[in-house]
Amino acid sequence: MIDDDDPFKELSIEYLLALPARVEEIKVAITRGRSGDASAVDEARNLAHRLRGTAGSFGVPEIGRLSGAIEDALARRDLGPGLDATIRELEDAARTAGTRG
Repeated sequence: MIDDDDPFKELSIEYLLALPARVEEIKVAITRGRSGDASAVDEARNLAHRLRGTAGSFGVPEIGRLSGAIEDALARRDLGPGLDATIRELEDAARTAGTRG
């Protein structure tokens, strides 16, 4: 739960509510990458990197951990089934985080 005295409460709520859309952006870029668009893999990695970096600031370390795992897999160009499982975990965590606000 977000502290009512938090001066960044509104920003935190917006961040948490936007998480599912950010995860979707990563998924779309990965899909394009699997279709042969090498730059889309880099785009997905950058999106995951940004999410990894901001998650801790907004009190959702699980989002950061999962985004980091995705970023690392994409840096290795590993688009296999393990990546899909991690994305599903990230989607679940993003939905859960969105209910915290």
